[in-house]
Amino acid sequence: MEKEYLDLLRRRLSEKTCLHSLGVGRMARDLAGSRGLSGHKAFTAGILHDYAREMEDESLLREARRFSIPVDAVMQVHPILLHGPVGAEMVREELGIEDPEILTAIRCHTCGGERMSPLARIIYAADILEPSRDFPGVEELRRRLQEDFAGGLIQVVESTINYVLSQHYLLHPATVDFWNELMQEEKE
Repeated sequence: MEKEYLDLLRRRLSEKTCLHSLGVGRMARDLAGSRGLSGHKAFTAGILHDYAREMEDESLLREARRFSIPVDAVMQVHPILLHGPVGAEMVREELGIEDPEILTAIRCHTCGGERMSPLARIIYAADILEPSRDFPGVEELRRRLQEDFAGGLIQVVESTINYVLSQHYLLHPATVDFWNELMQEEKE
């Protein structure tokens, strides 16, 4: 299966994005296995999460309209945020994958959101921390995620929010919702 998906992605994506996707798939499979979840689903969602990542902004907006995906003000300014929702629909349509857990994980991997499943949370974290990622603090984030997934995920989301703010990008409301939910869970 790994080779099939990689061959498929090589026809759609750059080599760098293919290697990133493979890294996400493998890391997601490992994280899922250590948490009692389906490694197969995690690998599938992970390797396909960036299926629409290299589409042009106008193509993402056009496909969002075609799939009736709501485009909010932040996505209008940063259409790249649509690559998750558009990619999920394309994976369903083109590859025939109907599993709602896999599709939701692909859909939510960029911005996060409320009530994300354990699989969606794994894909979100693996996207940021897969082995080819290299930024200050990444090793500490990987270690923390392995030791304490919930605490590590909070640090991953915090790191992402800090990066978005440092770049003066718009912060998507779904990311704020995800952060707030994680803070509520931590208090409970």
